[in-house]
Amino acid sequence: MLNWRKREGKMSNIIFWMALVILPILAGTAFAYLRHMHHGDDF
Repeated sequence: MLNWRKREGKMSNIIFWMALVILPILAGTAFAYLRHMHHGDDF
């Protein structure tokens, strides 16, 4: 039981780090896309 709980904590930790890496990338991509779309309105 203790070993299973430890493994679960490790898994949630991996998900946490993945989110920490993916979220800024998604935010940056969305920001660049919105900025590009907004820049396209000038023409």
